Amino acid sequence: MQQKRLADRADQIEALRTYGIALFLSGARPGSERAFRELLRLAPKERLDPDFVKSEVVRFFESVRRRFRRELDKVVRQSAPKRSAVVNLLPPWGQAQNGHEGKVWVLAIGFGVTAAVSIGTAAAWYGARNDDGTFNTSDARANGLKVTNLVAAGLFAGFYLYGVIDGLVYYFKNRRARLDGEHVSRQVKGLALAPNGFRVRF
Repeated sequence: MQQKRLADRADQIEALRTYGIALFLSGARPGSERAFRELLRLAPKERLDPDFVKSEVVRFFESVRRRFRRELDKVVRQSAPKRSAVVNLLPPWGQAQNGHEGKVWVLAIGFGVTAAVSIGTAAAWYGARNDDGTFNTSDARANGLKVTNLVAAGLFAGFYLYGVIDGLVYYFKNRRARLDGEHVSRQVKGLALAPNGFRVRF
């Protein structure tokens, strides 16, 4: 059944290609453009082979492709939810915007734990001051609190830096994918290898 569906789709692609070429050669360019647009909806990566198709037909098909691509890009941009690169400077909101729920929880827990440890050790460390406001450098507890505080602060900064970089990387990656219309091309990936019988080329 799956093979039959692929064959049917391949037959549709072949029919639209042949029909579009025939209409162009007969002078019916509006009809040819409609046929080529339907062809590109089924197979966005379809190309006409200049070794078998007249050059003016290939040029016309490519002009239709460019117009179709611009229209598709416009639809994708209009339908996509509004996103902002600035949000990625405030992790884990950037991860939430990118749809990475697991990273949201990891960063939220990481920020919470390191912030709590950093604040707690800072308060305890300042509480260990002498009456004159100085610290006893031989006080092992105070020194331990200071080290723990610095480690926690460093980890907090590390989580923040990772969150910003990760958020920006996936923000621009997703943005590029939306503009390239990858969600369309993935739907028809591999159709060129589907069994389609004898192919007529002009």
